[in-house]
Amino acid sequence: ILGEIARKRLSQRMRDCGMPIADISYEYVKSTENYGDESFTMSFVTDCKYGEKALELFAGIMSSIQSGSASIDEYRLSRSQSINALVWERRDGNTSNETYVDRCISAFLYGTPIVSDQSLLDFYLAGNVSDSVGLELLNDFASAFLGADKNLSVTCSGFECDADSLFVAGWNTSDTVLCRWTTEKQSLAFRQSKLRIKPVKPDYLSGGHIITYSNGVRVIYKKMDVVGDKLYYALALNGGYMQISDLEPGEGAFISDFPMLCSISGVEAEDFVDELNVKGMTMDFKVNMSNTVIDGCCPDDSIPLLMESLLAVLNKREVISENLDYYRASEELGLKTSEGRNSSKMAVIDNIMCPNYIYSPHKMSGRISDGFMVKSDALFNEISSKVNDGVLVLVGNLDIDKLKRMLIPYIAGFNTRQTVSKRVDVRYQPISGQATHFVTGSSNSIEVAMSARMPVTAENYMASSIAAKLLSDSIVKRFREMGVYVSSSHHCSIYPEERFHMMVSVSEASEDGLAYGIKQVSYLQLLYDVRTAVSDLKEMEVTEEQLKIYKALLKNEIASSMKDPLYWTKAIARRYLDGKDWTTDYQAKIDAVTADQVKAILASLDDGCKVEYVTRK
Repeated sequence: ILGEIARKRLSQRMRDCGMPIADISYEYVKSTENYGDESFTMSFVTDCKYGEKALELFAGIMSSIQSGSASIDEYRLSRSQSINALVWERRDGNTSNETYVDRCISAFLYGTPIVSDQSLLDFYLAGNVSDSVGLELLNDFASAFLGADKNLSVTCSGFECDADSLFVAGWNTSDTVLCRWTTEKQSLAFRQSKLRIKPVKPDYLSGGHIITYSNGVRVIYKKMDVVGDKLYYALALNGGYMQISDLEPGEGAFISDFPMLCSISGVEAEDFVDELNVKGMTMDFKVNMSNTVIDGCCPDDSIPLLMESLLAVLNKREVISENLDYYRASEELGLKTSEGRNSSKMAVIDNIMCPNYIYSPHKMSGRISDGFMVKSDALFNEISSKVNDGVLVLVGNLDIDKLKRMLIPYIAGFNTRQTVSKRVDVRYQPISGQATHFVTGSSNSIEVAMSARMPVTAENYMASSIAAKLLSDSIVKRFREMGVYVSSSHHCSIYPEERFHMMVSVSEASEDGLAYGIKQVSYLQLLYDVRTAVSDLKEMEVTEEQLKIYKALLKNEIASSMKDPLYWTKAIARRYLDGKDWTTDYQAKIDAVTADQVKAILASLDDGCKVEYVTRK
């Protein structure tokens, strides 16, 4: 809660002063995670020319919090966000054995309580401490926690300054400006409802129900017990940034941020979302090439709040043009400071793999045009005008008869059209063969991205997942006696072309953490070994014993994922927007995978395109 209040205040005050922010974060490291003293770290990134001013401002904010200035509104918002985070972490109900072992070690060494995540969540959800008493406890905690000067340290990088003196000066001139937001909203005008409900049909993918209203809007409801009595939702609509005719190359990667640059129902979007958070509801926006999704979770007795909020986003949204310059400056700073990180690497790899591709999903510098707000608004207006060309997915424990009647006045408020979207063909031509990109960094690492055309049927999806496991294990075995970290990931893309993608990452470990006798390797040796590991994949052996093991692993993974309500919101949306179903009869489809299918997919990666991203010291 303390970290959320500090983050919110710093964000608003930096914006007031016109100082762009690339990142604001806080981290609490428990003794269960780091066998030693606990620590709390608050950090932020801004342009170095604002460094001294920002440091003093930061110190003043922390000093004000230490003096017990947190307000009741700040406490309510941050506490709700903390509880929502706990619910989010517990949504699938799984806790690893490693986590249990770490807690037992911590309890023995440091006397920390052995409390499960579920017990902790139950405690907070059932708590009846008034907000005023909770605020008093928080302010007492902040005063004690931040009060000992010798327990505080400050570090600055990127510019030269007397950090301690600046921090002390800021601390002694406490910044008393409280976090603020507006909660007054425009009322929504509901249309006279003349909707009828068509006969409810079963949804064979999820085991749920399809509720169709006479205006063409579909609701897919899956009954499922979820943690914290939450309802998970996803409003998935056809239409993405490829529909913008004058889109600048790479500009589409920023479109997901557009709703948060607007006003919704008469208040700034950030304030709108904060008010939802206070009421236990989350809301996120995701826009890709072909689809737009608004999703999150809310208390399962908050259907009116959920539907009013969705209607406000679609029908009561207005552009705030003044937000563009600050947003662009902050994004540019963030991209500049993220060079060498995974997101930056993926942007470079994507650009090499398919040059001049204007629909890249990865953010790159200099791609936000002056017309960004106008283009984005036009897209959202188009999407909002045809909600029947999509689906509303609800996952939770509700009575379906009450639900379908309760939704009627809100479903009537959605704009609908008779036309259905058609996806246009997009030119997508990746390179053939192999390309290598070299950069200088703090440590040696190699990332290899591989991609090949593959019809994304359910059968091929299962076979490609097994192929990925086989290749990943092969690489881990090759490097297990070297001082490196190895990881891999894979996914299937549907649009603009059905393809299978796999990424392999190998990076040197810190010399301090290497076992006796193991030495660090040069980037040339690393490059040679990685190339050897991912070459001649068409010759890789696939035995029946391996197939049996990987099939069992894949079945267990999918079965475990099905405990997560997010699995169902995504799977149902994918079925109704993209026409892909990787869930129905998944066990039989996994059993049907043959060694020849797996070898064919590995061979296609061999013959597809490869991009090596090499970082050398």
